Amino acid sequence: MEFLGEINDKSLGIQSPEIYEYKVIKSARVILFNDENKIALMYVAKDKYHKLPGGSFERNEDLETALKREVLEETGFGVQKVGKEVGLILEFRQDKDWETLYINYCSIAKASNDQYNQQLTNFEKDHGFELEWVTLDDAIDLISNEKPNDYNGKFIVFRDTLFLKKIKEILI
Repeated sequence: MEFLGEINDKSLGIQSPEIYEYKVIKSARVILFNDENKIALMYVAKDKYHKLPGGSFERNEDLETALKREVLEETGFGVQKVGKEVGLILEFRQDKDWETLYINYCSIAKASNDQYNQQLTNFEKDHGFELEWVTLDDAIDLISNEKPNDYNGKFIVFRDTLFLKKIKEILI
C-alpha cells in the first residue's frame, strides 16, 4: 500500500508539545461506490463535516474483514467487491486526554445492492451520522472546503481529502 502522508498537530497549524509515545489504532477507510458511480460519505451533523466510512480494526481482524464490517455498520450496505488499495496515512493525534497513532488504510470497494439497517455506535448516533451518496467530484469539493472546529474533525477532513484526491489520480 502506498504511503500518502503523515498528519500531526504541526501540519494542521496547531501548537502543542511533541510526544514520542502513542497508543496505536489501525483503521480501515473505504471509498465505496454504488451502481450509480456515487460514493458513500457519512455526514457528521453535530460537528458539520463529512467523512469516509470506516473505523478501527477489532481484535484479530484483517483489513478486508474490518473494511466490510465498518461499511455494513455505518452505511447499512454490504460490500460486493473490494478493489484497489488507495493508500496509507499516519495520524499522530494528541488531545488533552490521549496520544494516539492512527494507521489508516484506504481501499476502493463496490457496494452490494443489499441494504440492511445501520448499526451505529452510541457515539455515531450522538454525533448525528447520516449516509449521503455523492459524486467523487462533489465529495472532494465538500470535504476539502469544510472547516470543522473540533480537533478530531480537523484530522478527519485533512485525511479524507488526501484519500479522495489520490483516488481521483488512480481513476484517471
